[in-house]
Amino acid sequence: MANANKNKAAKSTAAKTQQKNETVKKGVTYTFAGEYYCRDDRGLLAKVYELAVTFPELLANPLSAFKKGVNETGNPIRNLMVKKYPDYTSVRTYSVIKCENNTGAKPKKANDIEIMNVEQLQQFIDENDLGINTEIYNNDVVKIREMITLAQDDPEKFETVYAEQVKEYEYNKELEALNDDNATGETTDEATTDSTNDEDVDDLLDDLDGDENGTNE
Repeated sequence: MANANKNKAAKSTAAKTQQKNETVKKGVTYTFAGEYYCRDDRGLLAKVYELAVTFPELLANPLSAFKKGVNETGNPIRNLMVKKYPDYTSVRTYSVIKCENNTGAKPKKANDIEIMNVEQLQQFIDENDLGINTEIYNNDVVKIREMITLAQDDPEKFETVYAEQVKEYEYNKELEALNDDNATGETTDEATTDSTNDEDVDDLLDDLDGDENGTNE
């Protein structure tokens, strides 16, 4: 009986493992995001999209493949976009925000930042001593990639732009902190003011009573 139960449990585990493996898509899934155009009574409007597309292999230029496919009638990528966004007419902006590689193969371009997530970009920044703090961009992978590219292509311009962004980031942090303190302090200040005013009024009344008593005496 015990052996029968063990065999049954083993078969159940094997079945679950097989089912899990079947649900994992083979190939490389790139998640693209940006804005697309749609048309209504007011004309062309820009809307936000996010679309996951699975390719058979790692791509040297996933953005190029996506742009070509999403604008080509009958292309599977365009079909996916239209299925998810029926009002889609054309793509406006695009970027890779995520890459899931289930092929076991390594990227041909080891330093391809277009397929890196925030953590990988931070590692790339550290390894190349670019001195970029990703917190400044609130994990916006597109902005981080832009700054990495700028740091590599035009270091002088990067220093100027990055310095301004750091200054703005620090200013906003200070502004937020000061307002948090004020929000906490306003109640305390009001309470202190009210208490002080009460004491002042009481003192004045006491003084008046004292003067009157002294006069009466």
